[in-house]
Amino acid sequence: MVRGYGLASLALVYGGIFLLLIRVKGTRDRSISGHSVENRLTYYLMALMQMIALPLFCYFSFQWFVPYFELSPIFGVCAIFSATGFIVAALLPENKYIKIHNMAAFLASGMMLPMLIIMILSPVVEFRLRFFLIGALAMMLYVVAVLVIKPRYFRAQHLFFQLAYMLSFHLSVLLMSYWGSEQHIGFMSLVLAIAVINYTHTYLIVSGRHKPELTISEQAARSDRSHMVYFVSHAIGGVSFIVFASVFLNRLADMRLYVLVLTGVLTELAQAILPARQRFERYHLVAAYIMSALVTGLGLSVTLIYMTGTVRALSLLITFLILCGYPAAMLLKPHYFWKIEMLNINLFYLQMLMLAYLRLGS
Repeated sequence: MVRGYGLASLALVYGGIFLLLIRVKGTRDRSISGHSVENRLTYYLMALMQMIALPLFCYFSFQWFVPYFELSPIFGVCAIFSATGFIVAALLPENKYIKIHNMAAFLASGMMLPMLIIMILSPVVEFRLRFFLIGALAMMLYVVAVLVIKPRYFRAQHLFFQLAYMLSFHLSVLLMSYWGSEQHIGFMSLVLAIAVINYTHTYLIVSGRHKPELTISEQAARSDRSHMVYFVSHAIGGVSFIVFASVFLNRLADMRLYVLVLTGVLTELAQAILPARQRFERYHLVAAYIMSALVTGLGLSVTLIYMTGTVRALSLLITFLILCGYPAAMLLKPHYFWKIEMLNINLFYLQMLMLAYLRLGS
């Protein structure tokens, strides 16, 4: 039970960041804190999220994570300093208390490095898992190196470096927490798919803020580089989702549902590899519409087959909201389209998380 608190705290953190970046007109050269002070609503949203999520993460660390993996008590001390720093930074906005805010934010972020090193040195961590944790540490050290060696470039890409640093640490915590059984690996594959897809879509949206009327696919088609990033991320996300489906669906239902998953992933890759521009745009749209229909059908099928009671009712409501998104995208102004895309994608992922949570708890 306590292990789930870690996931809940991180879901609050990244859910808040997701809502923040949709709410405000983000730019890559501003930090998450810089975006949150754009208006009172976003400031209070992020402050409240931090004050709930961070104590929850500390409770998870002390009650389960540290004793289960036989981590040094220093991990808990660092977790307290990190949580305190982030809460102080959230309560003291950088537009009014920039020096104190920056000191608190750097302290909080800096604590993540020794925490990850302590995780790597845990005597009960498997060799394969330690390999992934070292890779995450390398990514965090790369971000620090860019900050020190090329501060101007870091400031120009502040948002993306900050998210990469945070995700490297938090995904390591989740990977370590759910490593082991086949179902836990399947669950982490779903988390990886969610993280990769959302990080890439956020990158594309923030990079193309000067053209908010474009869809996510159209943002990706602006250059060969952005299109390649879009395709690679969807390839990683698609393969990760197949791993998840192999664990949670293939053995629980007939083959038709698993074929639905494979077809959905193939159409996802097709729409990703076909750029939404010029002569390929028509084919891209066909693949995208088919993928959307398959994804909605998969969410509804999972709901009817595996869920009961209140959980089923909630998942059916989610399906209804997804279906409402399609006419809304056609009726509303173009700059709402990408917001509806992001919302529908994550509503579907929420259904899959509900399925995974039910199976892990059974």
